Amino acid sequence: MNIDITVTFDFVCPWCYIGFKRLMRAIDSLGDDFDWTIGWRPFELNPELPAGGLDRASYRTSRYGEAHGRMLDAQIEAQARYDGIHLNMSSIKTIANSRLAHRLRLLAEKNNLERPFIRAVYKAYFEQGVNIGLTQELQCIAESVHLPADEVRACLEDPSSEDRIIELEEHARESGVHAIPNLLIGAITVAGAVPWTELRESLVRAAESDVPPPGQGFCAPDDEDCAGTP
Repeated sequence: MNIDITVTFDFVCPWCYIGFKRLMRAIDSLGDDFDWTIGWRPFELNPELPAGGLDRASYRTSRYGEAHGRMLDAQIEAQARYDGIHLNMSSIKTIANSRLAHRLRLLAEKNNLERPFIRAVYKAYFEQGVNIGLTQELQCIAESVHLPADEVRACLEDPSSEDRIIELEEHARESGVHAIPNLLIGAITVAGAVPWTELRESLVRAAESDVPPPGQGFCAPDDEDCAGTP
């Protein structure tokens, strides 16, 4: 049986990284019982950011205060460790504009390298503090997952890829997505980064046309709990 999954996400959302890891674990746990077709859809938390990003420390100190900002980082790092993710929030010097990364994801999709690319971008940003809004950094990430360099350059220079991202984001909002991660598994919507065991149950329920568990752990614009964003 083939089940369609649509994941709406952003590269600068820590809950989306955690949700990505949990989804992969849930799918792997089911072995060959089902076939999965996953579509990844953009939802920029900070589309208004300058191309080079924004100094994270200054912004978060002015918004939360230094001590509270550190506490939020520690909380999300602790949560991620349960899923085998070693977030290093202090390494993130710049809140990145994720538009270019989403544009390159379109190319990764065409080359059947979508999941490796998404994983590599998450790791670069949340574990190594790489500014994923910069062209040269994204080119290095693309090279690491073997995306053709000439196609990468063409994608980044092609304005139609930006138009496509805007179109997909508008469609997500029109479909009622206001926070991420958001998963549509068959006809079932799962809001937030639910535990992988609950995700597994949702995958099975989708095959049985049952109902989903409640959502939890998500990022929304202006959400204090989303520690990786402004």
